[in-house]
Amino acid sequence: MYDLVIIGAGMSGLMAAGAGARKQKKVLVVAKGQGALSLSSGCIDFNPELLEREEGNPYFKVQDVVEESFSFFKNLVKRYGLNYVGSPSERTRILTTLGTVKNSCLVPESMFLENPESYERIIAVGFKGYFDFSPKMFLYYAKKSGIFPGLKETKEVYFETGTITVNTTWLAQALTQGDLKEKLIAFLKPYAGPKTLMVFPAVLGDLPEDRLFKEMEDVLGVRVVELPGGLPSIPGQRLNKALVSSLKEMGVNFLFNAEVIGYKKDLRQVTSIKIKESGGRVREISGKAFVLATGSFWGKGLWANKEEICEPIFQSKVYLPRNFAEDFNFLASGIFTDEYLRPIKELENLYAAGSILANSNYLKNNSGLGLALASGYKAGLLALGDREVRRNA
Repeated sequence: MYDLVIIGAGMSGLMAAGAGARKQKKVLVVAKGQGALSLSSGCIDFNPELLEREEGNPYFKVQDVVEESFSFFKNLVKRYGLNYVGSPSERTRILTTLGTVKNSCLVPESMFLENPESYERIIAVGFKGYFDFSPKMFLYYAKKSGIFPGLKETKEVYFETGTITVNTTWLAQALTQGDLKEKLIAFLKPYAGPKTLMVFPAVLGDLPEDRLFKEMEDVLGVRVVELPGGLPSIPGQRLNKALVSSLKEMGVNFLFNAEVIGYKKDLRQVTSIKIKESGGRVREISGKAFVLATGSFWGKGLWANKEEICEPIFQSKVYLPRNFAEDFNFLASGIFTDEYLRPIKELENLYAAGSILANSNYLKNNSGLGLALASGYKAGLLALGDREVRRNA
């Protein structure tokens, strides 16, 4: 029997698992897929100012653990070489592949741009045959952004990879294998100089321990910055790999490609969940406590048809916002919980976290991963009976 069983492998599910691993408990993560974390930009958005305006927002139930959970997250991914910069009380500006400026909270070190006013030259590096990043368009809008007041010179350059067309995944892997990395560095040396910033699409290695940007900085003597862009998202993949790898190292068990199709209870306790594995095998998994972190519509944590919206596993009551179809208000749909993040009063050992929570509209609140991070962490602690967290709830 597991001390803690988590359903879902997104940010909230993985952080709940981390809370359990931190307390040296026997933890299992069950997931139908790989979670949506790999599709994210890799940045952790968090905006309490927007959250506080929303009555019933789950932020009010997790604000006591925000600092602790963000610190735990940074230490967790750092175990696999992935450094994050920032804090939940900071606004960190980053550049996108479109040359626009985006505010975030925690950002990967490879995206962090410190003191943009100190740069006089920007070299935008593209790759021949790679069409997901336009250095010319980036420079056009970066100059208009006003973030570089001392800018005197810009230049777009294109590196020849030896392949007619390349995609993001191939490029990220190829730059850490063979001699392509050395050729790229040699190509860029003539463009290095004082007060120079070199920007790249986010393709500088696909593993969290790949620190190609730092190696290039040391050799070229310039600041190197990656730009978050579209899909596939290499920073999102690095983040997912760092979290899963660190949790496995801490003893967390994972069961992927397993669909939860039901549960059993005894009085006011969930005793087990019924899962269907990819090969069709059906079996039960017993646990002392459970965390529901299946996401919203995208993760199929909520199902919708013409008649209703439902939470399919435990049949928790789903809140539907007013003006459901306007301005992405449907993303506020979800399940309400008590102060202990329990969605069903009759089930004392079931907890919920992440975007399945009512009023966690990530587009409107600009706090998707940040809120998932904090709520997952707290749900994990509450599920394991953390007395201090319960006192503060």
